[in-house]
Amino acid sequence: ALQEAVSGATIIISCLSSLRFSNLWTDYLRVPLLRVFRQDASKWCVDNTHPYYINYLSTKKILEVAEREQLKRDAYNEFERERLLLEEQIERGRKMIMDDEEEEEGFESEIAAGLRKKRGT
Repeated sequence: ALQEAVSGATIIISCLSSLRFSNLWTDYLRVPLLRVFRQDASKWCVDNTHPYYINYLSTKKILEVAEREQLKRDAYNEFERERLLLEEQIERGRKMIMDDEEEEEGFESEIAAGLRKKRGT
């Protein structure tokens, strides 16, 4: 569902919030105070309403999906640029061939001369 929501988006506004009252036992007394300096709150807090889970992990997931989507979009845009460039080169080549169709008198390519010799003309 998140992938579909981000797909095609150019701007993402993430409005997250949690309403969680601190629990004296689980937030302060049961766990040492040094827990505040740990980057991963899942080691000491299993409460899914904790701001770590709502704000940090949710934002991290959204950013990961947005980065993947941007990489897809960049690859598609690069493919389109290359396709347009090749089409332009092909069109230029056609114009050059059409311009070169009027050959000088007496000019004959080696391939055409070889085919004429094989046919006996």
